[in-house]
Amino acid sequence: MRYPTVTLGGTAYAIVPVADVARAGLGSDPAVAQREKQALRLRKARERAGLTQAELAARLGAGQTYVSGVETARDPISEERAAKWLAACRSTPSRGKR
Repeated sequence: MRYPTVTLGGTAYAIVPVADVARAGLGSDPAVAQREKQALRLRKARERAGLTQAELAARLGAGQTYVSGVETARDPISEERAAKWLAACRSTPSRGKR
């Protein structure tokens, strides 16, 4: 199957649908998969606590873009920071969905 391409800086990149990538087993790096799993767990903890990304970021002394980066698995997080993240979420009574 041919996919559309885009050229950036002289390098051609194929635009492949996510479903095709998964089906082909591409992008199945165990470290990435682990980071994605952890990201989902951390996002769910924040949502259960009823916190926005900005509110959690303030509790962590970080920016909202940091929280977003971790939740999308774009940025790694240390075990120590993950523990602080979960503690910050547990310290808030659930306020329900916004």
